Amino acid sequence: MKVLIRKKKYKTALIIFLSLCLVFLCSCERVIITEKDELSMNKWQKETESSSIITLEFIDDNARFTVEKDGTKALVLYGLCVLDDEKFFIIDRETHTPFKFIYELSGDSVLLTYDENSVTLDKL
Repeated sequence: MKVLIRKKKYKTALIIFLSLCLVFLCSCERVIITEKDELSMNKWQKETESSSIITLEFIDDNARFTVEKDGTKALVLYGLCVLDDEKFFIIDRETHTPFKFIYELSGDSVLLTYDENSVTLDKL
């Protein structure tokens, strides 16, 4: 009789242990985010020493790059965005001109280079 009770407790404990292992193994998903996903999933901004605010954001397949000076938008590029692991193009909707940006992610910031000008934006 004692042997049957021990076997039942052992089986019950084993079932509970295996069930917990299964739950933990199934709930652990490994999410791999590429640099282009990291860039496009966030909004980026920087306030410069000259009180300009530079913003980069991605909306669906589009991107918006904005430079504000004294509360006025001095530059707005908005249009289709073509993005890879080191650069992206914004094809402006008004002028149909492609603007190429090279980017380098580093933690919660991104270094953007356009022509020979660079700016570091912070993740919001």
